[in-house]
Amino acid sequence: MKRFALFLTAMLLVLCMMTSALANATVSSSVVLEGSIYFNSEANTFAYRAEYGEPYQIMDAQNQPLTEAIFYDISVNRGMYEVTVGEGENCKGIVDGRGVEMVPAQYGDVDVISDRWQLGIRFTAGTVDNYDYKSWSQDDVFYLVDTVDVYFCGQMVGSVTRTEYDYVSAYGNFICIKSRDNHYYFYNKDFVKSTYPETDSSSEYQYDYDTEIITHVGSNTPAFCEGCTLTEGEVEQSIYVRSKKGLALDGTVLFDLSDEVDYVDQFRGNYARVEKDDKYGLIDRNGNIVLPIEYDDIPVVDYSDYPFFHQGYQPVEKDGCIGIADMSGNLVYLSRYSGDVARIYNFPFIDVEDTNGEHIVISIAGEFPERFTEARFYGNAQIFTAKNSEGKWVVRDISNNDVITPFEADYASFNVSNDGSMLSVYVDGEDTLYNVSIDGSFTPLGDLPSLSCACGYTTDEMSFNYCPMCGTQFEK
Repeated sequence: MKRFALFLTAMLLVLCMMTSALANATVSSSVVLEGSIYFNSEANTFAYRAEYGEPYQIMDAQNQPLTEAIFYDISVNRGMYEVTVGEGENCKGIVDGRGVEMVPAQYGDVDVISDRWQLGIRFTAGTVDNYDYKSWSQDDVFYLVDTVDVYFCGQMVGSVTRTEYDYVSAYGNFICIKSRDNHYYFYNKDFVKSTYPETDSSSEYQYDYDTEIITHVGSNTPAFCEGCTLTEGEVEQSIYVRSKKGLALDGTVLFDLSDEVDYVDQFRGNYARVEKDDKYGLIDRNGNIVLPIEYDDIPVVDYSDYPFFHQGYQPVEKDGCIGIADMSGNLVYLSRYSGDVARIYNFPFIDVEDTNGEHIVISIAGEFPERFTEARFYGNAQIFTAKNSEGKWVVRDISNNDVITPFEADYASFNVSNDGSMLSVYVDGEDTLYNVSIDGSFTPLGDLPSLSCACGYTTDEMSFNYCPMCGTQFEK
């Protein structure tokens, strides 16, 4: 939550904040706000209120209202808003990223399980010795879960009791609810309970090693075999790898790599890792080699459903160093840093912290020549924010161009949407909201010179501040 001043900036401000046409990310509009906001990085919207105590309304990236100002409390969960309408204990609900109601505001608590599944939790009275929730406003008021209403795509489909509810997982059109006695029960989108025998696992599929039958637990039907009626849109995992063969839901053999590789991992999104002779590559859903099997490692960028090839590029490790490959299998850039020191949680940027605590930033354009005392990265956005060695705050694109004019401030905070198209910058009690146009292009930064030390040690393997031989600071 931050504080903001409400007025539209003059066109002059927009023009002076824009970078050259060669930049791959440029500001297209901006507005300054005063009050409080919650930033929804997935939906490219935000919740805003002008003054403390007033209700929030949801706004789009162009600062246009999507809802009335009716939400007295609001938070973001999986791209949706969990909202409170009115006062009291039973006025929480869920709206989607653009303010469309998914769960009516009539519950003590709510939860977003996935883009399809939501929960509304009803309370009953508890005691200080037996409760699930404690009142925010009254220290001596406690609640137990009474019932949990289950919603699929905004429609209530069923309910479970407190004893039946502990934890929930979603797999496409199916949901798994763990009970308080540690049993797992599956339901379809109409909330019909699966007839699969009671299980102690929340896995979407169960494999019987004796019969070699793969069962989809949510529907209790055989999957990845002839006669399977499940479709890709209904399930989470639609390809199953067994014995280096890729099987479609209907049993069609999509590929057979038995004679070509040592191991095939299960698919994550549209790609799977393969291994041969301790080297790794990537295959697509038809078994085609997308990245050649020549890398020391292919890091998983994040733990989403689609962790490979964000923005069309993939981090790889080769010859002990982190690099970047494209979707044609070409090694676009190979850095001089090992995977032990490189952090790649928010690709397309790679972050290396040197021995002096400064940040070295790498993108598909190459290694940035400047070092940063602070650096932050956001989703898969092609922009990042940092504080440079001169003490100025900067917002840069993948080619190291300034997206806005660098500025000095004792404190600044930033929010960036996952795709980089929406940026907010908070300084001195005001936050400026920018719309950013990103064209996906980049300008190669070129190779950096080797580092040398007075003791005679020279390296282009590492770019840390101090010589590993004598400890003297490198000349840069």
